[in-house]
Amino acid sequence: MTLTESLVSSFLLMLFAGQSGRVFTYSMEAAGKTKIRDQVALVIASDLEHMRNQVNLWKTVGTNLNSNGLPLNGEMSYEPTAAMCLNNTLAKDLLNDNVFSGQGILNNTESETTIVKTIVVPSTDIEITRTISSEAKNYNLLNIHYKINAQSLKQSDQRTTLMMPAQAWCP
Repeated sequence: MTLTESLVSSFLLMLFAGQSGRVFTYSMEAAGKTKIRDQVALVIASDLEHMRNQVNLWKTVGTNLNSNGLPLNGEMSYEPTAAMCLNNTLAKDLLNDNVFSGQGILNNTESETTIVKTIVVPSTDIEITRTISSEAKNYNLLNIHYKINAQSLKQSDQRTTLMMPAQAWCP
């Protein structure tokens, strides 16, 4: 093997080794971002499940629940007030109730009632802004919006709507 062939072979070997290092680095970065996305999804899912539980237990008949908050006869019963039913304001009244005290900033306007809270994903710099709202076009529905604020992740939003179970007990 001549000196020129040795130099070309060494150059190619170094080029391939460098490329392999970059591929490894990119795959590790992708795995790290996947772990962070999973953490964000877990925080949102946990918060949403907590919200569903609060909505489902609001205005339940307390005498029909056991000490664990489960219905005694297998069926949930609700007692919404006549004014809530007549005015179709169950979700708005839920937001104004003290069920959500300490869970964000309450804003009331004629067209909308909202509660805004910032949730921090543990062990990261990622913040999720959760907005719970009930709009004048239907004060019986809760709109929940999660906005992910992070430099390291692509900006994304998640939205869902919850219906008030107590609405079924309105006359």
